[in-house]
Amino acid sequence: MARWIALLSLPAAFALAQVAGCGGSNEAGPDASASIAMDAVVPGPDAAPAEPDAAPVAPDGGEPSDAAEPPDAETLDAGPVCTSQSECGNPVQDQIANVCQGGHCRTPGPANADGSAQTVRIKLNAVYNGVFTQVPRPQVQITRLIMNKHTDGTPVTCADVKARSGDTQATRSKLDDDPQINQAFRNLTVLSFGSPQGQAFFNFFYDVPRGDGYLLYGEAWYGAREANNPTGMRATTACVENVNLLAEPPGTEVALSFQPE
Repeated sequence: MARWIALLSLPAAFALAQVAGCGGSNEAGPDASASIAMDAVVPGPDAAPAEPDAAPVAPDGGEPSDAAEPPDAETLDAGPVCTSQSECGNPVQDQIANVCQGGHCRTPGPANADGSAQTVRIKLNAVYNGVFTQVPRPQVQITRLIMNKHTDGTPVTCADVKARSGDTQATRSKLDDDPQINQAFRNLTVLSFGSPQGQAFFNFFYDVPRGDGYLLYGEAWYGAREANNPTGMRATTACVENVNLLAEPPGTEVALSFQPE
């Protein structure tokens, strides 16, 4: 009988032991603490911070393949493709015109936000030798600002411009039609000599495109004005190289001296 009682008491004792191990206390035992520490590892104060993912590297060790090169200034400023100024503007009609440089139409110098050429007011002092105060006298003057490079990039000189220009009514548009010449500005002004003694002086004011390295080229013609062109024969020319017109307003002064040729 005693043996049966002992056997019957074993399940009860086992149940009591289970209750004692997980009863009213909220504290986990040593084994439970170890289990929690393994499931949620928290870095200590001396742990190194996690490094971000590395950027992609190109196979050759250069820039990543998805890194785009920014366009250069020439690309950003490039206008329509051209081979002559006639594809960019008409200085005979508009006075100020875009030019063909580097194979693209551009403003002669700095541009405004809307793409138009920035301008500056200049004072042109034109001096005529006393020979031209005698009859016959020149009746009109053409003033040009010419870029210092041809459309193919080669240098422009005063001698080159004069050789390319016409000196009769039949050839008066020769320079205007030259595909290698870029005129940033062209103006025709009527001359009135009055009754001067000796040299004659004229002051003209023009709004011209800002720029550097211009050729300032003037022509005096004996014939009257015909629209935006002269008539008759050319009397003389005057030219100055490397004219800087980048000055901010109120502007600057330039000069041309017309002498017998």
